[in-house]
Parts: sequence; C-alpha cells; structure tokens
Amino acid sequence: MRALVAVLGLSVLLAAFPARGDEYDETEYRLKTAGIDSAFRERIHGSIRRGVAFLRKHQQKDGSFALNAGWTALGGLALRHAVIPRGVEGGRMAIRWLETRGRKQAIQQTYYAGLTAMLLKADDSGDELQKAIHAALAIGPIADRTGYWGFGRAIGGNVPNLSTSQFGCLGLWAGERAGEPIATKTWRRHLEAILDSQESNGSWSYYPAGSPFVTETSGYPTGTFMGLADLLLAEEALADELRADPELLVRTRIARSLG
Repeated sequence: MRALVAVLGLSVLLAAFPARGDEYDETEYRLKTAGIDSAFRERIHGSIRRGVAFLRKHQQKDGSFALNAGWTALGGLALRHAVIPRGVEGGRMAIRWLETRGRKQAIQQTYYAGLTAMLLKADDSGDELQKAIHAALAIGPIADRTGYWGFGRAIGGNVPNLSTSQFGCLGLWAGERAGEPIATKTWRRHLEAILDSQESNGSWSYYPAGSPFVTETSGYPTGTFMGLADLLLAEEALADELRADPELLVRTRIARSLG
C-alpha cells in the first residue's frame, strides 16, 4: 500500500511538467525542473522503482488489476506516469484491457471513466475509447437536475456528490486535452451548481444544494478542495463563455476567492 501511495502521489508531480522524448531521462528532468536536490531525487527514483515493482507484481497477465476497470485505470495511471520502461509497459497493458474487456465498466461508471480518460491522455492513445467516455461524462450534470455527477448507470441509485463529480470533471478535462470538443453546456451546468452549493463561509459540502443532507455547517475541508478544483477546471473550460457573461464571471471569481 505504501508503494502504491508513493507512485500515485508522484504521478501528480510528474504529470505537471512537459514530457520529453527520451523516457529514460524524463523523470530526472521533471524532478530537476521542480528544484529537487540530487540526494532527494535518488530517493524518489528508488520509490518509483519499488512502486512500479509492487504494481506489476499485482497486475494480471491480461493487464488488469483484479478484472476491475477502476483499479486497472488507477494502477495503469500510476504506472504510465512512472515513465520507466516497465511502468510504461504496464500502463499500456492496462489500456489494452480497458479498451476490450473493461470497456463497459470504464464508460458507465463515473469514477472509472474519469480515471480511464486520464490514463488514455497520459499515453496519448485510445482515441475511440476516449471519445466514448467523453460523450458519456458530458451527459451527467445535464441529465441530473442537481448539476453534479452521480456514480453512474452501472450502480443502483445516482446519489450526486462532489467525490464522483471531481472525477467527472477530471475525465472531461483529460478528454478535452486529448482533442475532444469542450462540453460547454456540461461545464456551465456544473459551474452553476458549484456556485449554488458553496456555503457562506466559502466551504463546500459533499452533496449539492437542495440535498436533505446539506446544512449550514456541513462544509468541510476535503469537500472544499473538491469544490474549488471543479470550479477552477470549469473556469478554464469556460474562459470564452465567462468573458461574454460578466455576471457569471464575477460570481465565479468571488467563489474562488472565498474557497
């Protein structure tokens, strides 16, 4: 578990810097760009190698992790961002499984869809699956009256919430970085829901506005991180829309500041 957490955490850092052609030196380049000293860089390289070895040990021969699209996408994303050849190979094995046996799960469940979209973007592959996921994710906040994403069609009960919504946003964001058209209506509907759901102190609750579980004091730190992250992604996607709608632009900036 520690190895898994290490690789997942490092994947966020590594994804923040532009990729270079030579995979062998890519991690070193990114860590240097982040200003990390040589001794700590060596420790990080060691953690990445151990994390990759741990994940590959538990990866099935068909590329999956326990035949589950969510676990496979998460493990594959960490492996692909690890950059070293064995990690890249494992990430691509995961992609091949998701494109075939895990396809239905990957499209129908919000968590899985978001993770798979990020994995496909990390590898710049899987255009057909990326397109299908993007189309599925774009429906969520439009179809649901709350403007949030629920768990997805494959699980009983929709239960819109911020946790699934953050993966809906990340999946849309990844697909659009990969070339899919910006889902303007979806982003706007979710942005409006996020603005309506923010509490007066700047925090966000787990559930959208109107939920019976929301009270004046139900906002909490993790919910606020998720709400603010969704707001920032929506703000970026709707840059042109917001310039044409000063009222929504001001609401968005105030909400960001309060968050």
